[in-house]
Amino acid sequence: KIKTIGDCYMCVAWEERPLARGACAKRVLNVAQRTHQMAYNNLVGKQRLLVRAGIHAGPVISGIIGRTKFAFDIWGDTVNVASRMESTAMPGTT
Repeated sequence: KIKTIGDCYMCVAWEERPLARGACAKRVLNVAQRTHQMAYNNLVGKQRLLVRAGIHAGPVISGIIGRTKFAFDIWGDTVNVASRMESTAMPGTT
């Protein structure tokens, strides 16, 4: 987990070995699919929860921000694309 932004939960995964990146991407997709299943299968009142997920791969910049309260964060086009994918996705999709 990197941080939460409103109802958005931001996380990151990486793999330094080029041949293992596909396996890393499959694990990320598996987590997203399992999250969809858990949300759908657990009713809140009489309502089903439907989540949206945005996934993108690429370079990011990371760092510590803040003067009195420090926080780790990531930035870059990769983060922006994943954010846009999540915010424009149909509920229940990745």
